[in-house]
Amino acid sequence: MDEKSLYAHILNLSAPWQVKSLSLDENAGSVTVTVGIAENTRLACPTCGKSCSVHDHRHRKWRHLDTCQFTTIVEADVPRIM
Repeated sequence: MDEKSLYAHILNLSAPWQVKSLSLDENAGSVTVTVGIAENTRLACPTCGKSCSVHDHRHRKWRHLDTCQFTTIVEADVPRIM
C-alpha cells in the first residue's frame, strides 16, 4: 500500500474525494494531506440530489488525529456547487 492509499484509508475517503499530495515537515513535526476531487466532477445537490457543476472552491484546513508523533493537517479546496 502506498502513502496516498494509506491516508485515503485513514481518512475514510470515498469517490469523488482522493488524496492529491502528502507533505512531511520533520522540523515542524507535521504531515499535511491535501485532498480534492478530480476536475470536471459533478456533485449532487445536498438539498434535492440533482447533479450540479462546481461553482468555485474555498480553501480549508483541519487538524486530524496525529500520525504517530506527527501533527496531521488536512487541506482541501472545498467545492461549492450551483
